[in-house]
Amino acid sequence: MTDSPLIRRLFGTAALLSLASPLQAQTPDLAVPDEAQEETNGEPPIIVTAARTQLPASALPLTVDIIGPEDLDEQLAIGGSIVDAVSALSPSFSPTRQKLTGAGESLRGRSPLYAINGIPQSTPVRDGSRDGFTIDPFFIDRVELIYGSNALQGIGATGGVVNQVIVSPPREDGLSGRAMLQASADDDLTGDGFGWKAAGLGSWRGGAIDVTAGAAYERRGVFFDGEDRIIGPDGAQGEIQDSDSWSAFGRIGLRVGDSGRLELIANRFELEGDNEYVAVPGNPAIGLPTTGVPGATPGLAPSNRVETVSLSFTDDELAGGNLVAQFFYNRTRDIFGGGTFGTFQDPSIAPVGSLFDQSANRSRKLGSRFSYERAILDDLTATVGFDTLFDRTEQSLVLTGRSWVPEVDFRSLAPFAQLNWALFDDVLRLAGGARWENVRTRIADFQTLAVYGSQMVEGGNPSFDDLLLNGGVIVEPLPGIRAYASYAEGYTLADIGRILRGIDTPGVDVDNFLDLTPVISNNREIGVEVDRGPLTASATYFWSSSDLGSRLELIGGAY
Repeated sequence: MTDSPLIRRLFGTAALLSLASPLQAQTPDLAVPDEAQEETNGEPPIIVTAARTQLPASALPLTVDIIGPEDLDEQLAIGGSIVDAVSALSPSFSPTRQKLTGAGESLRGRSPLYAINGIPQSTPVRDGSRDGFTIDPFFIDRVELIYGSNALQGIGATGGVVNQVIVSPPREDGLSGRAMLQASADDDLTGDGFGWKAAGLGSWRGGAIDVTAGAAYERRGVFFDGEDRIIGPDGAQGEIQDSDSWSAFGRIGLRVGDSGRLELIANRFELEGDNEYVAVPGNPAIGLPTTGVPGATPGLAPSNRVETVSLSFTDDELAGGNLVAQFFYNRTRDIFGGGTFGTFQDPSIAPVGSLFDQSANRSRKLGSRFSYERAILDDLTATVGFDTLFDRTEQSLVLTGRSWVPEVDFRSLAPFAQLNWALFDDVLRLAGGARWENVRTRIADFQTLAVYGSQMVEGGNPSFDDLLLNGGVIVEPLPGIRAYASYAEGYTLADIGRILRGIDTPGVDVDNFLDLTPVISNNREIGVEVDRGPLTASATYFWSSSDLGSRLELIGGAY
């Protein structure tokens, strides 16, 4: 069992600034139907924005959790990241590795889709597994968890959705804000284990306009196990220990009419290792773990940089329904650790075995999310929408300028529709819908690395179309007691980049070589929930399956 200085906090979070009242969690300014105003145990209903509906969670045949501000702050004071908080509070989430990479971490045994206000953080063409660290948690108000495979947010949610909802805009005119300062150290108070964080957020509202801006900086020390040994650093995938992170956040909001809101949000996050420690291999046969010692490695330190801008418009009284329209831009750069891996060797550059290099993923996403929901009958609610995603990703070797994974353009167009029908005074609900995914890729001609024979590969345009279904039934004989059964499909793709970069056969045509058939996962579950009086309990049985899968093999030691 490991014990890091992030778990042994000596100094808690302290509020340093309060110009007015601290920013509090609140439901976004979206429409809530009258039936969603019903309360259980005197509490307002939970609205899960990641579910693409304003119906309360009790009206959905899903297993959902909300990590609210209090629980989130408590976990962040201990673990320091959203991934740590989700792992600690959700038994369906695997134990976190406390690394920059999320490879190997899962929700219900499959990969989760991380999102910020519904904006996907993944890179579907070449998965860098850095999507759990794309915003400082100081700017997050709550986390919405939707369990099980689904296509509510598009590609990637084969295990579920982890949606991070940013802090709410100010509710009253004037200035408000909050700040925090915290520090951490190992139990021996050594310099290696010391870390600290400072962050601040300020808001102003005047009439129809509001502005919010903030910044955060965190310095993390090294982590120690129970024997006071430095935990072995992951030099290839990247570390959060012995690292620095910077984040800036801004938002401008404008009330439009009586029910509309226009909102522009920008976020920049960067986490970079200090490259001051190297791993010492352990020996499993004698129970000796990999540890770390001071030392430097050549090349650039592993890092993660994310920049996101979104423009959204919401109107909760548009023609009797609720409109949500969002446009977003997201750019990421993931640098991985290097080495003299066999994959990187090229005798035309340096003698075989001596060439040091490292790779970087660069991805750019443009997308939109549109949905409109309204009651078409007294008890029948319909939601229609259309999502687009345009992703361009490549992986290069940063020290020699070579292309490892060619530039791949990914395009997804996805209309969807959902129905939710309440019967017998809401005792019975039927819900279901479909999402049609139309995916196209474009890959230009490219040449593989020397280790693969410098093969010339003819590009192409692999594509697929698929209809993804979901449906469920809910029975609520008494308020606060409900049972449900559901079926939902989610999808992902095999790692296109890994497949393309390893081609070692002459005369390959991508259109005939690359099978873009989606990996569709099917989630079936039965659940019972009780939230009545002093009793709150739930039990869920689920099973997940897919006809296709993938197996990845490490070749040459490089990522």
